[in-house]
Amino acid sequence: MEKKDNRGVMFVNDRKEKDTHPDRRGEIMVAGVMYWISGWLQTSKDGNTKYMSLSVQPKGDLVPTPASAQPFHPDAMAQDYEQKPFINSPEPQQAPF
Repeated sequence: MEKKDNRGVMFVNDRKEKDTHPDRRGEIMVAGVMYWISGWLQTSKDGNTKYMSLSVQPKGDLVPTPASAQPFHPDAMAQDYEQKPFINSPEPQQAPF
């Protein structure tokens, strides 16, 4: 997959084991720098609005946070994603870029 500035991709985190682990994982390039991106599906306090909170970390020599953290390899996830399409999911099947 070609990497373009100010573009990225996220996939369902099929390695999620705890509620604190992100629901989505991926990568994004901003100003020529690659970052890991994580997303957590959230619901507003009034229960009416769903949204995703995001976190980014620069790629490179990162120290894993929890001991249970597994190294993230988006290319491997992309392969899994293509082999296991979402069934009955309202989410897009492919990134629009």
